[in-house]
Amino acid sequence: MITGIGHLCIGVSDLDRAVDFYTKTLGFELGERRNINGRTLVNLRVPGEGDGATMLELYFNPAEPGAGLRHVGLIVEDVWKAAAQLKEMGVTFHRDPPSPDAEGAPAIAFFRDPDGVEIEILEEWN
Repeated sequence: MITGIGHLCIGVSDLDRAVDFYTKTLGFELGERRNINGRTLVNLRVPGEGDGATMLELYFNPAEPGAGLRHVGLIVEDVWKAAAQLKEMGVTFHRDPPSPDAEGAPAIAFFRDPDGVEIEILEEWN
């Protein structure tokens, strides 16, 4: 069902400082920056791994200050099939996958592990 880790999402308290640290100090490669409903997401690639690399996603939301692991993004072949299998095993989703007919909706879903760590399943990571 799971084919890889797509990304780790880390909440940051100062986005510019975090981007500088991960790029200048650790050598991550700067990727896409997106602003969604007041939140900012910055994608970073592991140095030298190219487009197929595991991503680090920095998350900044002034309305939700705080730093630390936000979620783990796991790649699956089919979000709807994986969600159905997980539900059969007793997993409860707090964000179900969108309708397969929903235009423009990302094929993602969210649930929590037994300790409350948020897990996202998605079909691919760009």
